[in-house]
Amino acid sequence: MAANQTMHGCQLLIANANVVTSTGTPVDVTGNALSFIYEQDIPNAALYELTGAGPSYSFTITPQTIRESIGATTNLTFIHVATGAYRTIQVKVNFNKDTRQTIASSQQVG
Repeated sequence: MAANQTMHGCQLLIANANVVTSTGTPVDVTGNALSFIYEQDIPNAALYELTGAGPSYSFTITPQTIRESIGATTNLTFIHVATGAYRTIQVKVNFNKDTRQTIASSQQVG
């Protein structure tokens, strides 16, 4: 267990933080959390933690901008810190590119 983690609380491991992010205290993806993701996913993973005795923990999941027309999926793994109990779900974020008109900027010389 890392020095910044406690024995009470719940962690949310997001396999690809380019798809969704969450509330909670960001912590390093180390220790037990590494057993829930593939090695190649580690650079894009994020781990969030809510501390306290519980029993209820509430994470807010926020979708990121997805530019691929097929959308993007990722796994979310909820881990109870004290017991090690976990549940993994898959979420999909549909194509949601910002469609507002953008104005190209030009480099100023001078």
